[in-house]
Amino acid sequence: GADGDGHLRVMDAPLLAAEEVRVTVGDATQLAGATFTTAGRRLLCVGNTAPLLSAISGLPIGSAAALVAGGKLTICGRDVARGEHRAILGSAPRSLATPPDWTVGAYLHWAARLAGVARKERAAKVGAALAAVGLPDKAHKVRTKRLGPLERRLLMLAHALVHDPAVVLLHEPLDGVPDDMAGV
Repeated sequence: GADGDGHLRVMDAPLLAAEEVRVTVGDATQLAGATFTTAGRRLLCVGNTAPLLSAISGLPIGSAAALVAGGKLTICGRDVARGEHRAILGSAPRSLATPPDWTVGAYLHWAARLAGVARKERAAKVGAALAAVGLPDKAHKVRTKRLGPLERRLLMLAHALVHDPAVVLLHEPLDGVPDDMAGV
């Protein structure tokens, strides 16, 4: 079903659930036998979360990808190992290489395209993502190589939001942001 805004109701199932899950990075098991179910709409993970977050987001740890190699891991009832969760997930990694000569707008249009946003909706989605993170309209024309630490983090968050996901995964969202700017 859908809510009044047309968004799929994804929160009927637990945000994150695991049944005897095993996560591997390369040939090494990084998480074994984990079983848990979360409650609520927000989750804070602490400790060595990189393997779990990598398995969920699909982003590598160094040069190796983390994979669900056994058991079951779900996001809002969607199986992570089968990639069923990808359409509802927006991920803002700690760092992500951006083409230095691309503008913020070009990068976000590309991200929207990869996320499956229809061509006719991309400009509006990019504008909404920039507004949601507090980047001004003029940021649309700034080259990514000219962004400071705070603006890079905001760009990663806008990347996560550009397709209007039901679930947003933030990996160390303040990493690289100076302490005096972190509260902005």
